Amino acid sequence: MANLIPTSLRPAGRPSAALAFCCALLLAAPVALAADPTDDAPDKPRVEVLLDTLATSDSPQVASRIERQILTDWSQSGSDTVDLLMEWAAQALKTKDNKRALDYLDRVVTLAPTYPEGWNRRATVNYMMDRHGPSLSDISRVLSLQPRHFGALHGLGLVLDEIDEEDEALKAFRRAMEVHPFLDGAQKRIDRLSKKLDGAP
Repeated sequence: MANLIPTSLRPAGRPSAALAFCCALLLAAPVALAADPTDDAPDKPRVEVLLDTLATSDSPQVASRIERQILTDWSQSGSDTVDLLMEWAAQALKTKDNKRALDYLDRVVTLAPTYPEGWNRRATVNYMMDRHGPSLSDISRVLSLQPRHFGALHGLGLVLDEIDEEDEALKAFRRAMEVHPFLDGAQKRIDRLSKKLDGAP
């Protein structure tokens, strides 16, 4: 899910308890952050190696460079049709035609149900349309396919924060930063939620 969604968007209603519970289960699962000694196999996906490196990056500049490489890899669906639908959805979003973008993304997830970025993009559009239940459902699919998707983890925190699930939102933001130590905006949200939950003025 995109990291720079306006936080002024307010929820139209609370999603079901089942969805919130599903997201809580995903957050409870451990994230593999460091490379295992047996992970040096030549067929290990490049994006997983990049995620290992991102988790131990020591500067925003290094993290930003690795992030761009990861996002490039995640954008590649392996299907010309799906790539075209994703491009059409992006164009629709530029003109603020969220409904048309959602229609394209519905087709993406139908054609490529194992493509995490399709679900992630649809989660973002659902969030922008104040459809928090569907957004949580889509995020759940993203994280089941790619548990270290820092954009989806950040998006999960945004949705949970808006529906007043602040404890779970804090966990989501912290988990996102375990994957991406310099994720834009995450530390400020962690600081704000931590102070609020601790009762600080």
